[in-house]
Amino acid sequence: MLFNKKLKISLKYALIFFIAFFILVSSLLVIYLNWNYSIKESRKSIIEIQRIQSKEILKYLEFNFKNIEKSVSLITDLIEHSHIDINNIDQVKTVLTKIALQEELISTLSFADINNNYISVFRTNNEKDLLFALANNTGELHSDYIDPSKANVNQRITQGFFASTRIWFTQAIHSTKLEWHPIYEYFSSGNYGMGASKAVVKNHKAIGVVAIDYTLNDLSKLLTSLKQGKPGILFLMDRGNKIIARNFENGKNNNQELYKKVQANDYAKIKEIIINDDSTLIENGLIIQASKIFLNEQNQYFLIDVVSEDNLLNQISIKATKQMWITIFIVIVTLFILYFVLLFIFKPIKNLELASKKIYSGEWDISLPKSRFSEISNLSSAYGAMANKIHKSVQTLENKVKERTEKLNLLNKQLNKTILTDSLTGLNNRRHYNRTMDDLWTSNVKISLAIIDIDFFKLYNDTYGHVTGDECLKNIGLLFQSFSQKIKIQFYRIGGEEFAIIFSENTYNEVLSQLDELMIELSLLKIKHKSSTINEFVTLSIGVTERTKHHKNWEDLYKDADLSLYKAKQNGKNRIYSANKDIKNK
Repeated sequence: MLFNKKLKISLKYALIFFIAFFILVSSLLVIYLNWNYSIKESRKSIIEIQRIQSKEILKYLEFNFKNIEKSVSLITDLIEHSHIDINNIDQVKTVLTKIALQEELISTLSFADINNNYISVFRTNNEKDLLFALANNTGELHSDYIDPSKANVNQRITQGFFASTRIWFTQAIHSTKLEWHPIYEYFSSGNYGMGASKAVVKNHKAIGVVAIDYTLNDLSKLLTSLKQGKPGILFLMDRGNKIIARNFENGKNNNQELYKKVQANDYAKIKEIIINDDSTLIENGLIIQASKIFLNEQNQYFLIDVVSEDNLLNQISIKATKQMWITIFIVIVTLFILYFVLLFIFKPIKNLELASKKIYSGEWDISLPKSRFSEISNLSSAYGAMANKIHKSVQTLENKVKERTEKLNLLNKQLNKTILTDSLTGLNNRRHYNRTMDDLWTSNVKISLAIIDIDFFKLYNDTYGHVTGDECLKNIGLLFQSFSQKIKIQFYRIGGEEFAIIFSENTYNEVLSQLDELMIELSLLKIKHKSSTINEFVTLSIGVTERTKHHKNWEDLYKDADLSLYKAKQNGKNRIYSANKDIKNK
């Protein structure tokens, strides 16, 4: 037995070392193959990176496009569909200012009518405060700060400004759609903007144009962040070969030489590969990735990604070599750590796991593992103490739950009885009647319904008092309870002195016979009623009917039974009336 145990341990260690050796060799082979594969596939990775960059630029531009479109549409809708007077400068300025304050990237927000009256809200370079400009058909343009505290600080007057001659006005005034303007440089700041204009239409007639300019001051920053940590240069070019944004500045980046090489190439070649859907051009030691960004007919741009082929391959080779040695070292260290973890940590933890499964299955008698590490031993001891405490808590909780469940069940029974029972007579109440009728009606069983009313009960109360009247109701309730136990039917108090009986699965003749028997038993009680004009004792009038195909719901059945009760009262009371048949109590 001892030999077999030692043999098993030796085989286990041999298996561990074999697995370690296999992992080491496999890792080295994978690293070598990955190294060669990375070099061969470097160009493909550039293409993928470029696609991601194009998507980010497109997303950025589309985001700004949507903001422009939203702002223009909001203003045109306000002017077209509200009571804003375009001749009221303060109203128009308030609307423009409100929109401009909501979006810090708006540089200019303008409105001009067909009479060359012009108003705009704008920001100058590096200005956070809003300014406004006003012009009329004389061509005189006035501008100043909107903030009253800064009024007259930057007041300017310009001659010869006619909004109706501006391209944003002439493009939009005869169009029914939003007119976009190409990206352009403005304020001599090196920043770029883009804009759009749209005609304002009232009563099917263009009355003016709303225009907006939007700052793209983060475009070059976006290109720089996209290229962060990656080789080469990235720039955005318009259809006229003008560089709109790039990830470097003149004289401040080592990529200047690379940019000069790009400039030496023909831009027409770059555009040609884009048109022909061939996104890569390798020429003069450069890998040039180009893609077309199409926003609309007026806004088409080209994203150019340039990498030096030699530098790229050298960087990949150096990186792969470093990765190989680092990986070898990590694998060796990991294997040694794995051995000790398996031997001294994993096994005790595995035993703790087995103990947890036993506790989960309800077995509390468990043996906990021991270890050479004090942390594992302490964990095992703490786990045992916790398991004992949980066991006691579970037992206590189960007892409390059982006790409270029994109490709740009792309370529920009492509550159900309370809400479904009439407190005075002890009979079922109107709520119970409604529930019973709902259930019986949907089950399509045979139903007969009797409505009972105590004759001259108001006179009884007037004669004997309400306390005696309640005693009378209690006595009748006791009679009904006794009668229901004898013939297995249910009575319901549905009003003051009004009661109902629901018969199911009884023939109609049986129903009439049982009602007749009820009338006889009431007469035997001999409850005095000296104010009654028909009898010296309390009597009942009963209307009864049975379910037919003409009854669409149980409310219709109740109406027929109530009508029969009315007939019984009309025919002299102290009787049963059913379907035009008067049955006088004998």
